Order: sequence, then C-alpha cells, then structure tokens
Amino acid sequence: MNKRNLFILLIFIVLIFGIIYYLGNQNKTHSSGKILKLLVYNPTNCTVFSPFQQEIYINSSIMNEYGINENGSNVFFFTDLNNITGSILYSWFAGYYNNYSIWWVKLPTPISSHSNITIYMYIGPVGENYYEKYSPYVGISSYVYNNYSWGPLSIYDNGQLVFNFYGWFYDTRHNWVLNVKNGNYFPTPTINGIEMINYSLSQGSYIEPPNNGNIPNIPIIIEEGWYYSGEADANVISMYGEKSVVYAAGANKFGGYTPTLYGSIFVQYEYYNLQPAIYISYYGRIFPVQLYEGSFIDKNQSYVYSYFLANFCNDTYVQAGYLVLNDIPPISLLGTLENTNQTLKIRVDRNILSGRYFSIGSGSGSQSTSSQSIYWIVGRTYPPDGIMPEIYIERLS
Repeated sequence: MNKRNLFILLIFIVLIFGIIYYLGNQNKTHSSGKILKLLVYNPTNCTVFSPFQQEIYINSSIMNEYGINENGSNVFFFTDLNNITGSILYSWFAGYYNNYSIWWVKLPTPISSHSNITIYMYIGPVGENYYEKYSPYVGISSYVYNNYSWGPLSIYDNGQLVFNFYGWFYDTRHNWVLNVKNGNYFPTPTINGIEMINYSLSQGSYIEPPNNGNIPNIPIIIEEGWYYSGEADANVISMYGEKSVVYAAGANKFGGYTPTLYGSIFVQYEYYNLQPAIYISYYGRIFPVQLYEGSFIDKNQSYVYSYFLANFCNDTYVQAGYLVLNDIPPISLLGTLENTNQTLKIRVDRNILSGRYFSIGSGSGSQSTSSQSIYWIVGRTYPPDGIMPEIYIERLS
C-alpha cells in the first residue's frame, strides 16, 4: 500500500471513530436524562412572528416525577433528537411560582396559523448545572438568581440573547446606550437602576438598547419596571420611530422636556401632579396627533410596572397599561397584562408603524422636577391578539 492510500485510510479511520464518539456521547446524554416532547400550537388565524419568546409552564407534578430542580438548573430545550446538545435553544428561567416553573424560550421559526412546531425539553440529573455547562444558551433571571429579589446582574442571565430587548440595570447600563436631549444630567447606573433625571428643571434623557435602538418590523411589547418621586413629568415608551428625537409635549401639551422619537407611536405616563394622565400619541411627519388620553397615578411617588404593545393580527392596534406597587417591580410580572390598568385598544394604520427605532425617555419641566429610575426593560414579540401558543406535552422517556 502506497503512502497516499495509507493516508486516506488513516483519515477514514479517524472520521469513523469521531462519528462513533459523537453518537456515543449523544446516547450517553440521552440515557442519563429524560425528555419531554413539547408541541407548540398556534390557535389563531395569524402567523406567530419570529423571533418569538414562548412562555412555558411546567407544573409541580411533572417537576416531581422528572426531578426538575426548583432553580431550573438541570433543564434545557432543544430541537433535534439526533443532535441534542447541538440544537439547544436559548432559554431563560423565570422562576417557580404557585406550583409552576416558568421558562421563556426563543423559538427558531415562525408558526403559521393553526399549525405547530415541535421542540423538546431535556431534564438531566438533579446535580447538573446547565447554566454553567451550556452557557450562554441556558440562562436564568437575575431576579431568581438573587433569591427572588432585586440584585446584581447574574453571569448566567442571558436575557439579551432570548428577548428582542433586555436590560437589567442594577449598577450597570447593561450595554444600553445612554443619551441626553436637554439639560446637564447624564443617565447614571446605580444600585437602584439607571437614574434618568435627578430633581433638576428642564431635564430630558433617553436610553436605547445595545443594537443601536433597532426594532424589527414585527409586533412588539415593551415592559418596564421603574420609579419616580416628585411633581413632574413623565416616562415615555417610543416605538417604530426614526432616529431623531423630539419632545413628547409637542403632542400632549404636558411632558416638559421628556424625549420621544420623531415618527414614532408612543405612550406617555405623565405624573405631573396637576394633570396626571396616560397619553398615546403618534408624532407624525406632518404634525403630532394625540390618539388617547386616560387617567394615571395621582401620587408624588410610585413604583410602576408599565408596558406598551403593538398587535398586527386582524386589526392593527396599540395598547398600554400599568400597575402601581409598593416596592421595586419584580420582573416576574412579565406577561401579566390582565392584572393591570389597561387603556383601550387604539386601532391604527399599520403603515405608520414603519420606523426602525425604539427608546425610553424621561423628563422634567421648566417649573416642576422629579427623580426617575428604570430598573429593568424587556422587549419581546407580541403573540397574535395576545394569545400565546398552546403547549401540549408528551413523555418520551
């Protein structure tokens, strides 16, 4: 046998042993754990856009039967039974509440109307720590990591890989872009979140996510936890706008120097003590238009969970809501819209939701001031008409 043929034979042998090792490792992984098949079904007549963050509930009965750790550390999600560890999905453990463990999982594809996709849930031995082993695919909420309390950003918090936008602002800007529109106070990360304004007149600041504020042309919901103390003025969630910045007061009379994006649709949580209100407005290219005005908190100090969403299924509409709390809003409030004070659904022409940028702004006026801090922000794809795809569980092992 000549050297060339011997070399080819050696390569062939190495490839064969590599395949055997790989399959053996896959079988070892499969045999050492348990698998649940999850059928994700879209019951609506509209497509579930991608990327999509699927909320998954697993009850305590399944947890006990399969030995799922209460901190979610021995679980990951994947798509291919023949390539388990090579097809792991991004997932974020949101915690254990009321006998259910909850995950948010980033699905790999859109789901057409009245159709489904299949993913799998892998449960390893109780002693496994997949947060460490399969980082950054397998992650956990910083809130849960800090024993269900406000605390430092966890090294295993992969929210920015799971959600469209994510920021956990405990003494960090979490790679968000901090900007000043008016005044001299620059947004400052503290252990009480990003302080946006600080008891000075005529302040206006805004923050953008790490992707330069880009927002995909899909239905979005932005949720945030924040705090204010003082007389005025506002917090604004601005979506589908252009890059240039204007003042929300141009559309709503009140708001002081609170920034919003030109060409955007936005919600303004106005806490001016003489005229508290929620405004939903469109800062059009010709002139700004106020679409909605409703009541808001009449207090000089509050912790707030709030959101703004755009729905593209059937009727295109936007809607906002909020909840007043006695302490820092826990991020476990994600998706709990039914428990909030909601505005009407405001129908809009989808063509006006064409801008590429998103921001959150804070501001004070020329006569009244306040302090305002943002604790966390999550932006995710909004399900059709707010209806989350259904999960059907089948036991495979």
